[in-house]
Amino acid sequence: MKSQKTNPSEILEITETGRSEENEKRIKSISALTAEVNRARREMEIAQDNFDCVFRPDEVDICIYELRTAQVRYCSLLKRLKNLC
Repeated sequence: MKSQKTNPSEILEITETGRSEENEKRIKSISALTAEVNRARREMEIAQDNFDCVFRPDEVDICIYELRTAQVRYCSLLKRLKNLC
């Protein structure tokens, strides 16, 4: 079996191209996730505003559920973003 000789500059070019593509994917992922975190934060703020405006017990229960859901989603997305960075 014949071994192939590779030029070190070819290896470097392939490595840099791979890193560049990985870096682009990572940047796109971070950007998309950042937008999602911002949407989740806004949903959480809206849920808090709704909670602040209700008085009837059934409405309070609904708002508590919506607020908690928004908070959990926001925290989950934020944790994913921090792990990605």
